[in-house]
Amino acid sequence: LYQPVLLEGLNRYEHRPIFVQKILQYIFYLCRSFPMKDLNPLLDAILHVMSLHPHHQPVQMASSACLFHLTRAPIN
Repeated sequence: LYQPVLLEGLNRYEHRPIFVQKILQYIFYLCRSFPMKDLNPLLDAILHVMSLHPHHQPVQMASSACLFHLTRAPIN
């Protein structure tokens, strides 16, 4: 449902760490409420923004939380 919008946000604002952090928080909370389909593009985008901001701790923490939650969630 929200996955295309979140992916577009990560791609469009990838060089703005505060925006990236907020988008990652939305991904974390929305993934808990709604099942995500086809996680590969979302996982790739999260890993990409992690590599762009290796020294920005809030982005790394939010990314790690998203990755943990997405990989631990049951696949629908």
